[in-house]
Amino acid sequence: MKQLLIFLTIGILLFSCSSNDEEIENAQNNAPLITKMSPYGLTSENQSGLYTYFEYDNAKRLTKKSGNFIEINPRTFYINEICTSLEYDNNIVTVENFTTLVGKSVPKESIYITLNKSMQIEKKEIPNGYNNSWYRKLLYYYSDNKLVEIKTTFPNTPYTFPDNYLLTFSEKFYYDSNSNLSKTEYFEQRNSINKGEKIVRIFENYDNSINPLKRFYLLDQYFYGSISKNNYTKYTEIHYDDDVETTKHESSWKYLYDEKGNILVN
Repeated sequence: MKQLLIFLTIGILLFSCSSNDEEIENAQNNAPLITKMSPYGLTSENQSGLYTYFEYDNAKRLTKKSGNFIEINPRTFYINEICTSLEYDNNIVTVENFTTLVGKSVPKESIYITLNKSMQIEKKEIPNGYNNSWYRKLLYYYSDNKLVEIKTTFPNTPYTFPDNYLLTFSEKFYYDSNSNLSKTEYFEQRNSINKGEKIVRIFENYDNSINPLKRFYLLDQYFYGSISKNNYTKYTEIHYDDDVETTKHESSWKYLYDEKGNILVN
């Protein structure tokens, strides 16, 4: 009888894990294959005439993004020939910048991403070509298939001025009852104690549309927007220094929808 109960328990756990993996995979596979979009995101208007272009492989995985903003002080320019590639090798994804402009080059800014069995980000490594002390490693933690924390670490070198401490960062994620991201809290940590910089991001006024950005979760530009089931239309970002508010930015916008209530991608 005990053996039967053990086998039943194991079977339930395996079925639960399999169902969760399938749920995540289905959400990603059912996301639209966006091939062209405004560089400003899912905005309701795009009067600039500029577009970002996307390409995919046979498995519907994002492989290329064409178009990026660059800063040439004091101005910012949008150039379609500055691109980002995503190359897949089993569960490792390499994300790098390149340009199709003849005779030109851009910094690769390489990022190496490790995916788990559910195709969620498990680890992200970001080298620094100028100073190895700033080689960042980000570890992603999940609960019930929702991202709950990202921990950022650096090489284990203590800072010597003004105090000896190990620098890390932690960002925690919170959700509403509809599985939509409601808030994140990003903390600077010194010897694992919250101290210094803190950033609170608040996501509000969600619609009922499917999320068109699900396939873009490997790109930092779209990461927060890709997490939720639906789409937020109000965003607030508050910066603190040792719990003293220093800056606050708030923005809101509207989307255009089709007859089924889903976002029209410009």
